Amino acid sequence: MKEIIEQELIIQGIRPLGDKLYHWRDQKISLKQLDDSLSFLISKNKKTQLTLWIELSEVIKKRETGDSDKDMSKMFIPALKGLYLLSCNFDSLRENGICDVLKAATLSDVNDFSRLVMNRVIEFRLSIDWLHHLIRSDMYLRFLLKAYNKSRLNEYVVAGGVSGPWANLDLPMQERVFKWDEIEEETAGRGRDKRNQRRYTMGLENYGTGDHSPNEGFVWRELRNEPYEFDDASNNPYPHRNTLWI
Repeated sequence: MKEIIEQELIIQGIRPLGDKLYHWRDQKISLKQLDDSLSFLISKNKKTQLTLWIELSEVIKKRETGDSDKDMSKMFIPALKGLYLLSCNFDSLRENGICDVLKAATLSDVNDFSRLVMNRVIEFRLSIDWLHHLIRSDMYLRFLLKAYNKSRLNEYVVAGGVSGPWANLDLPMQERVFKWDEIEEETAGRGRDKRNQRRYTMGLENYGTGDHSPNEGFVWRELRNEPYEFDDASNNPYPHRNTLWI
């Protein structure tokens, strides 16, 4: 696992040098300094992105007059819808009303937007998407650094309680399985009991005897006593549930 994370860090431009030192952007830097730098970039890009969201909402609200552009609308409509769907992922944009502004814009006629507004919205889409990519990329790098540091300190937790054929593989075979003869007595005749369940035979007693009574193939579920008395199995209002189930 450590080798895989190290290769991914190298691909992302971070080369571990040992002793919590890393080579990043042509400089040697400690783990804390690298983490602080990534945190600063994430915070800076988030503020810039929020500024763009606010400017976008103002542009849409004003809707400067002008002629619409049919050809540009082919890029404008997907850009506007994409911005609205992206804004729905942020609670802050829903709280300050930006998400509602974009939703109202998606429900408007495309001819209500001038060519200038269309051009601005497309530019906002490119800028916000790029900042979104940078933020997620830096967050991913922080996650990789944390995972790599844990792998060096052997802090991974081994999953326990796994069931099925892959359970307890660290134990010898005799400790992972039980012998069949230990449960042979209690499981003997189980197949026969399944085949002779009452639900398979009830109502078919007269089958083939010439008696054409309407009970053929019908299973009657008897309901007795009070419906919520489950204290005693013999007093169960659903006696058919005491039979063997598959």
